[in-house]
Amino acid sequence: MQVFSWIFSLPSGSDGAKVADWSKDDLENVYTTNGSKSGWCNIDPVEAHTKKVKFKEECDCKYDGRWGTFCEIPAECSCVNQCTGHGHCRGGACQCNSGWYGIDCSIPSILSPIKSWPTWLRPSTIEVPDKPSLDDEFVHVKAIVKKRRPLIYVYELPPDFNSHLLEGRHFRFECVNRLYTADNRTLWTSQLYGAQMALYESILASSHRTLNGEEADYFFVPVLDSCIIIEQMMHLI
Repeated sequence: MQVFSWIFSLPSGSDGAKVADWSKDDLENVYTTNGSKSGWCNIDPVEAHTKKVKFKEECDCKYDGRWGTFCEIPAECSCVNQCTGHGHCRGGACQCNSGWYGIDCSIPSILSPIKSWPTWLRPSTIEVPDKPSLDDEFVHVKAIVKKRRPLIYVYELPPDFNSHLLEGRHFRFECVNRLYTADNRTLWTSQLYGAQMALYESILASSHRTLNGEEADYFFVPVLDSCIIIEQMMHLI
C-alpha cells in the first residue's frame, strides 16, 4: 500500500489555517529504517498518547470503521440498513448469515422461519375469535387483504454498483447518511449525497416493497453513483 503524506507550512493568515505544500513530501515521518526512531505508521499508540514520542498531528482516519489519533480504535462500519440484523458489516458490504440474501440481508430463503421475515414480506393475516359471543352467528368468514400500493420492486445489482463503491469511497463521510463513533453511537452526517443512501434504505425496508416483479407498480434500480471513485479526487486519499 502506498502512503502519501504532505508537509504543512505554518499558519499564514489571521485565521490560523495551515497550508499544504503539495510539491514536497515528508515520507521520513511516515516510515523509517532507523530502529531507534519510529515513523508515524509504525508508531506505538501507547507511547504516543503518553507523549514519549513525536507524531504527525495532521493525519486522520480517512476510512470507515476506525477512530483515534492513530486509527487504533475499531468501530462499526456503515452498511445498507446495517445488514438488517442478519449479517455482519465488513467495511461497507454485508456478509449475510446463512439463509439470508440481498444487499442488506433482508431477503430470506426457505430455510429462514417466517417469524424472522421482515414485516413487508410476511403473509397478511386476519384474526378471527375462537369463541364468538352467543349473539353472533358465524356461517363463514371471507377476507381479502390487499397489499399497500404502490408496490416497488428493487433490483439486486452486482456489488460493483453499490457495496463495492461503499467499501472503496475516498472518505468515510462521503455518500452515507450516518457513521458510528468510537463508542458505536450513531453520528448523522450532513452530506447531501447521503440522501441517496437514505432513500435506498427506506425503500428496502418499506411496506411498499415486493419481491414479485409481476405485481410491482414501480421498479427501483439502485446505483450508488454518489460514492463513485474518480481520478479528480485522488488528492483526498
